[in-house]
Amino acid sequence: MNSQSKNCDVSVEQALLGSILLNPNAILQVVDILKEEDFSESKHQTIYSAIAKVYQSDNAIDIVTVGSQLKSDKKFKAIGSNDYLNALINIVPTSAHIKSYTDIVIKKSIQRSILTLSKDLRVDEEPDKVLTNVINRLGKLASRTSRIDDKLIAPPDIKEIFAKTSKGIQFSFKGLDAKALINRAAITVIKGKSKNGKTTFMQNVAKNVINQQHNAYFFSYEMSYSELFCRFLMMFGGKKGVFASHNHLEQVRTLVRNHSSGKQYSEYAGELDMVSSGEILSNPEIEYLLKIYDQLLKKLKNRQLVILDTPHDINSLCQQLQYIAENDDQPVIFIDYIQKIPIDEEFGTRQLELQKISAKLLASAVQLNIPIILSSQVNKSDGGTREAMDIEQDANTIIELTKQEDEDIIKCSVAKNRNGKEGKAGNLELEGGAFLLC
Repeated sequence: MNSQSKNCDVSVEQALLGSILLNPNAILQVVDILKEEDFSESKHQTIYSAIAKVYQSDNAIDIVTVGSQLKSDKKFKAIGSNDYLNALINIVPTSAHIKSYTDIVIKKSIQRSILTLSKDLRVDEEPDKVLTNVINRLGKLASRTSRIDDKLIAPPDIKEIFAKTSKGIQFSFKGLDAKALINRAAITVIKGKSKNGKTTFMQNVAKNVINQQHNAYFFSYEMSYSELFCRFLMMFGGKKGVFASHNHLEQVRTLVRNHSSGKQYSEYAGELDMVSSGEILSNPEIEYLLKIYDQLLKKLKNRQLVILDTPHDINSLCQQLQYIAENDDQPVIFIDYIQKIPIDEEFGTRQLELQKISAKLLASAVQLNIPIILSSQVNKSDGGTREAMDIEQDANTIIELTKQEDEDIIKCSVAKNRNGKEGKAGNLELEGGAFLLC
């Protein structure tokens, strides 16, 4: 018997499928954890795929509906027609042991995946690349293993439980802190239409939590590291009348690019003038900005601010969050924004995908006891869709930013707050689009 066949159990796979066909409600116990590829037999994968489609269409699962779906998929004869479906039902007298069957099938699937991973390893590739690949793939497998909850065995230590809780973190915006705080083990959603200042607001909050001795981890699915660096530089250096306009942004990019390469200001002063869109940074402003540049580098080096622009899928993102929680006692997570997060599973519609993404982020926040601040873009035409509603359902707090197209004032309100007040929190002044004053 080869190693691959040892990691299969066809009879258990048959018993599992038979249990679902025998008792339509049995699917509820496995649909969130069992995948098509967990079955070693291709015809079992096909049958489970048909069962899942019937379930997703809200139809009752039985030999007739599953058979009909298989015919629609043109796979009915390939799996052995009704003869094989009836044989599956006759294998088990009851569906009572479906959980045990599922555990075995998933365990065998993980064993096969580990075997495949070992065969896929390339010793001629860069070690860092190989290790990253191994960690990512093993992380996905580890997330599928289960264990008995410790709280089922013995009650938790209340002192230890409450030692992990802390007072909420301030946004450090007038009016807003009086109504809401950033809470651990919870999601805070920053909601607004495009160009309403969500990213800028989150960057301001990141700066403010750093000032409160927390470390900010900024995951961006929209901007590059270099772009975020320049915007944080303007943010940390910002004060009214200084670096307060997007008209300065190209000059800041040019300044950082040249300064980071070791050039003296005199060597690129002319280039700064060329990229100016009318408002030229003065020499005192440039000197001040370079001072802030050194301070920002120190914050990055000390991990007070961590900028991440890798487009992690949701499973990889949750692995990053677990690493952060294990290595940092005071993290605040920023994710910009949820609609951009990819997922490597098929759910039929983007709405269902976002439901899963939101649920996984909430589970990470709760299990890891970390605060997650998540931006969510509202559809311009209808002001909110079912996608947004599903995301907001998982949120502990929702901060809504609204802005008229011809104004620089952003109205900030608390649209949802499980732990406090709701309502208008004040206006945020948008100075040239670069940073917020309150």
